[in-house]
Amino acid sequence: MRRVRRRMGVAFSVVLVATACGGDGRNLSSPPSITANVQVSWAANREAAVNRTGGGYRVYASRTSGFNIASASFVDVPFDSGAAAPTSTNLMLSSGDNFIKVLAYSALNPNGSDPSTETTVSVPFGATP
Repeated sequence: MRRVRRRMGVAFSVVLVATACGGDGRNLSSPPSITANVQVSWAANREAAVNRTGGGYRVYASRTSGFNIASASFVDVPFDSGAAAPTSTNLMLSSGDNFIKVLAYSALNPNGSDPSTETTVSVPFGATP
């Protein structure tokens, strides 16, 4: 009997939803930093185990390009109910470049798939006072 192994992968996109000022005002020579609510969405993984209890996605974010997910913070987006696990979440990201990776996981593969290709989200700085 031959075993066939399929890779669980995801592709995703990001949308800047809203911004809120967060600068401390101490350095007036550079634009103030802001925090942005960024919606991250990705194409659904069609593997059955991802889309039932014990499955879902992890969305990793870092300020370092090429980051290792083992040391990065993440948001868990688990299957809750319905036909499929959710395929979007919101992240609060700071001004400058933020790097995002997404992976699918399941009860059969709790460590998850290989992460998606890294995407850069550039959050703008506030206007110079």
